[in-house]
Amino acid sequence: MSAALAGPPANILPPGGGQPVLHVNLEQNVIYIGEAQVRLCLNDHINRVRVSSEWQTPLAILLAVVLSLATSTFHDFVFPAATWQAIFVIVGGVSLIWLIRSLIRMARVRTSIDDIVAHMKRESCAAVRGPVGPQEGGGAVGA
Repeated sequence: MSAALAGPPANILPPGGGQPVLHVNLEQNVIYIGEAQVRLCLNDHINRVRVSSEWQTPLAILLAVVLSLATSTFHDFVFPAATWQAIFVIVGGVSLIWLIRSLIRMARVRTSIDDIVAHMKRESCAAVRGPVGPQEGGGAVGA
């Protein structure tokens, strides 16, 4: 008998001697999906991640504009001082609307590994079922 099959090494035996208990979990789910569908799923996930982080730009612009309005005294330069102040207020208002819109979109978009796997499973089921409707050969896969 080979030394590899003789038993576990002494350093992994349970305390007090005895034999170790081996727990085997061989239950696996297989997702049958093509490369094109994987690419579509991952592109969709990338877009969801992008949407979930797009709030950062309008927040940064809004903070910069608010700080500028709070700490600056506008002077006449090319345009009157009141025009510069109005431009900053308008930019601040637009960035606030953009920020609110981005936060709402972020709240609506879920993005997790489980979502990707679920999407791939749906694509896998669609690939196995094939086109909707009666098929020749009994409709079995590979028939």
